[in-house]
Amino acid sequence: YGAITGLKNVKKPLMLQVIGSGVASLKQINRSAFPPPEETGWDDEDDYDGGVDLIWGITPTLTLNATINPDFAQIEADPDQLNLNGEELFLQERRPFFRENSAIFRVPDGENPLYTRRIFDIDQGLRLTGQTGGTDLALLFVNGKDGSGEEDLFGVVRTQTPLSEDFAVCGWLIGKHNLDDIENYTNSHGEFYESIDDDTNILAGLDAYYQPGNWQMRMHLYRSWYPDSKRAFYTDEPTSEKENIHFKVKYSGDQWGTLGDYTDVGLGYYPELGFTNTSRMGQRIYTHYIWGSKSFPEDHYLDEIENTSHVMIGFNRDDSSHYSVLGFNTYNEVDFDNNLSIYCTGEIYDDRTFYKFNKFSTGDNGEIINPTARYYANTLGEGNNDVRTIDVGFSWTDGGFQGLGVGYLTGDYYFSKLDRWNFWANWNWHSELTVELDLDHLRRYEPTDAYVEANGEWTDWDVWIYRAKVLYYFNRDLYARTIISGYMDEDRRFNQHGVSA
Repeated sequence: YGAITGLKNVKKPLMLQVIGSGVASLKQINRSAFPPPEETGWDDEDDYDGGVDLIWGITPTLTLNATINPDFAQIEADPDQLNLNGEELFLQERRPFFRENSAIFRVPDGENPLYTRRIFDIDQGLRLTGQTGGTDLALLFVNGKDGSGEEDLFGVVRTQTPLSEDFAVCGWLIGKHNLDDIENYTNSHGEFYESIDDDTNILAGLDAYYQPGNWQMRMHLYRSWYPDSKRAFYTDEPTSEKENIHFKVKYSGDQWGTLGDYTDVGLGYYPELGFTNTSRMGQRIYTHYIWGSKSFPEDHYLDEIENTSHVMIGFNRDDSSHYSVLGFNTYNEVDFDNNLSIYCTGEIYDDRTFYKFNKFSTGDNGEIINPTARYYANTLGEGNNDVRTIDVGFSWTDGGFQGLGVGYLTGDYYFSKLDRWNFWANWNWHSELTVELDLDHLRRYEPTDAYVEANGEWTDWDVWIYRAKVLYYFNRDLYARTIISGYMDEDRRFNQHGVSA
């Protein structure tokens, strides 16, 4: 190649983006839809807001993101989900301020101690991500509100240091401090406090990754600190069991693989930021996966056969003689050479993790104080919930037609029978127009005697969930997107004021 000469005083250009935004909204509410019935007419609620975002490349490896009143008006709505077992639903982060350069905040194959979807109504935010001295570094500070509407200051420090080609160590420090004065506070156990001087929740932890060849070994150690007055409702007394320990060993070969997993979560582990299912508190859980696949020559009528099996067993930390979870499921898929796939899934699951909700301190009238604990205790009784389901279906793809699938699930699922039909289809025309359709029909019926006895009544579910998304690109810089989604519940009844009867 030729040589380039004569280049002098070449300077790195300033990488700076400043994006302003403005949002206006108008909402009209029909007063006659709500009691008292004599009110008529409409109420208008309008709102006008503005904000600014800044992205600054401080160095080639360090980027600063800052935001004031960020504009999330263009964020795509979350897909509708039905919660069938009472566990908290995990929602993907879609807001640009949290998504950009967010890989360092994620924990592969583990429970993430930072769950940013708990942060709402952001006033100001500052984030620094990049690399310095061979260490990946991320700092995050956000002034916003949590799910209860309290104004909080969130702070996160995350580092990742590769010690060799196969071994890396990561550190976490997460804090949440309430900025509102808390006086005359009554916690979920009915205990009264005149004030809380230091309402700060802190989590510190360590991740370690070792990946030699086809093997992967991961370790996650986390511990949380918070005032005893803010302890979770599922602990009767303050406890020192505030750790979350997670070990995982995985082998991935060309045609088969296996994974072993051990999780130990203390009853007092309550970071309020990370995503940990309530049922995991106070449990020691062992899981094992094994999977394999068989491929066929191109001239064979089959492409591949796959199988994945999963076994889970969990024990209560305070009483290891009683198990909390026994589970087994299997997934099988056959791919044909004409773009057709057929799958079958079976599951057997005995869930006793919620038994502890019957042991909480109660008020003077004998009722469980915390409404969430009361829900679990009344709904799940002793917590022995047998799940037995089978799910079969198929999918088909061809060229610009991205796919069509139909599935059917039936069985016993948490104190009732469950039937579900699912249909989906995706089209893509010349990379300009994309159409996605999803339709679910879910029915729950024939409750167990234990549920009816605990609750005194039962209402069948017969719900349709639909979602249609259309995306059209006029050019590479301009597109239009429309999403329509909703529920249709055939069994729900409303009175003349629009209030559920």
